[in-house]
Amino acid sequence: MAEQRSPKPQVGGSIPSWPATLIKNYERPCLIDVLAHVLSGLGQAINLKSFKVIIMATNTETQGSFLDTVKLSIALLLLLVAIAGFYYFGEESLLYRVLGMLAVIGVAVGVALTTEKGRGLVNFLSASRTEVRKMVWPTRAETMQTTLMVFILVVLLAIFLWFVDMLLGWGVKTLLSVGG
Repeated sequence: MAEQRSPKPQVGGSIPSWPATLIKNYERPCLIDVLAHVLSGLGQAINLKSFKVIIMATNTETQGSFLDTVKLSIALLLLLVAIAGFYYFGEESLLYRVLGMLAVIGVAVGVALTTEKGRGLVNFLSASRTEVRKMVWPTRAETMQTTLMVFILVVLLAIFLWFVDMLLGWGVKTLLSVGG
């Protein structure tokens, strides 16, 4: 039985069993080509057929449809109307102008979120929120201890730099007074 050098045999590294090879299209390799090339060495660790399907699904660039362009143009136009309306109704109460502008901005955001890019933004934000929930946040005591340590180190560094500055100032003053 062969000796395992890595605790994770499916992960490659700079060991002799993973020699460096060139990608065929080395002039402008795309990220998908690089990933496919790297993962092709994994063999049975990943089902390459399903991976190629994933690559092909992510490789197709989503071209914004004409309807998405129209929706984004309408959203931009609504934003401009909101700003213009805020100044056009300058003699009205500030509260009404701000509420009207916020209402039109809300409609513009709603229109923008119905596009492909808007749905992508919503998906990204929900995935980000999920990842933030997975994080382990420090307790209040850990935060206070870390803050105190940073404060102490800043004060010590300031005192050290002040001492070095005084020493260098004294040295320069001594050198200049000897020559004069």
